[in-house]
Amino acid sequence: MSNYTQTTDFSAKDSLPTSDPNKIIKGSDFDTEFAAISTAVATKADSSTLTSGYQPLDADLTALAGLTSAANKVPMFSGSGTATLIDFLDEDAMTSNSATAVPSQQSVKAYVDAATPTYTSGTYSPTVSAVTNLDAASSPYAWTYIRLGNVVHVAGSLLLDPTSATTASVATVTLPVASNFSSQYQANGTVSSANVSTLGSGRVSANTTDDALSISFLSGSATSSGAYSVVATYIIA
Repeated sequence: MSNYTQTTDFSAKDSLPTSDPNKIIKGSDFDTEFAAISTAVATKADSSTLTSGYQPLDADLTALAGLTSAANKVPMFSGSGTATLIDFLDEDAMTSNSATAVPSQQSVKAYVDAATPTYTSGTYSPTVSAVTNLDAASSPYAWTYIRLGNVVHVAGSLLLDPTSATTASVATVTLPVASNFSSQYQANGTVSSANVSTLGSGRVSANTTDDALSISFLSGSATSSGAYSVVATYIIA
C-alpha cells in the first residue's frame, strides 16, 4: 500500500520567466502524476469493504485498548464502555480472600480437594483378642466400615465364649483404619446379642493401649459360645 507523492512542482513553474523552457507543462508531466495517483489509489483499501473485513470501533474496544497489560492480570469490564485489570492468582489455600481476583484452575482443584473430607468404605477381617473372662474370641465374618473424614463407622459380628456367667468380660477388635487413641471416649458403640438374658450385652470404647476397639460386656447366664453384634463409631486420632 503506497501513498501518492507529487513528482512535478507545478507552482514552481509559475515563477519562471516566459522564455524558460521549464515553464512549459508537458504531457509527460501529467502522465507521471496520473500514474503515481493511479498506483496509490489501486493499493488503498476500498472503504466500502471495511465493515466486512475489520471490526468497527466502539466504546468497549476503546476501553480495552486503554489498558496496560501486565503479568498475571486479566481484563474485566467494570461498566458500560469501561474496563480495568484484575489479578490472576495461583493460591491453593485462597489466602488472599479477594473479592475481585480470579484463581487458576489448579488452585480451585487444590482448594476443593483439601476441603472435601476423605470418603472410603469396604469390608475387612479384624483380629479379635480375648482379654478378660473369655475362653475364646473370634470373628468368622467380614466386617463393614465407612470412613468420612476422620470419623469411621464399623459393624460386624463376634463369636465369644465367656469363662464365667454374669461376669465382666472384655475382648479387643482391630481397626479398619488406624488410629492413635488417647481417650477411651474416642470410640463409642454397642454390643448386643439375640438373647440378652442368656448371652449378655455391653458397650464399645477405645482401647488406648492397643489402639483397638474394646468390647466390654457382662456375660449372661450361659457360658457357651454365642454370637454378638457390634456397631461402633470412632475418631481417627
